[in-house]
Amino acid sequence: MRLGERQPGPQNLYELTALAYDDRRDRVLLHGAGNDRDELWAFDLRSNQWQNLKPRVARPSGAAPPACSREAVYLPDEDVLLTYGPAKGERGTPALWAYKGGDNAWYRVALDPPAGVEPRVAAGQNRALAYDPRRCLVLLVVGTGGDRGTAKIYALRYENAQAKFVGPGDR
Repeated sequence: MRLGERQPGPQNLYELTALAYDDRRDRVLLHGAGNDRDELWAFDLRSNQWQNLKPRVARPSGAAPPACSREAVYLPDEDVLLTYGPAKGERGTPALWAYKGGDNAWYRVALDPPAGVEPRVAAGQNRALAYDPRRCLVLLVVGTGGDRGTAKIYALRYENAQAKFVGPGDR
């Protein structure tokens, strides 16, 4: 059964869509709908209703919202959805974005590509994101060299209070 059948909901879903469970609000977050794959929707599990959240981009101001690229995790202690993938309009550059549910806003996190990985590789399709709640670690797997290449795993302990967000004119 489709969630929220017979009501307006997310459209134009592709393989790069991401889902995460927001346990603070008992809802499923879906990132990647719409023509530009940048819509963020929530399915409230109590009311069984979809809502297009239409979050603003808080940092950098004036930027377009991030397009989904399949990788997203929800961090319950921080009340943040993190998404990682190629930066919109910046070929070969990876970007980490934080969606703060309480603000209904996106913030681009200032984060260099993982050490030892070319930015174009870190922004490529051979990557995965996972969250380990016991250790409060976000894990990023980056593959290089195709089917016979190697994979590297990186860990990030994300804390809103310590995060540096991209400002106007920054990349």
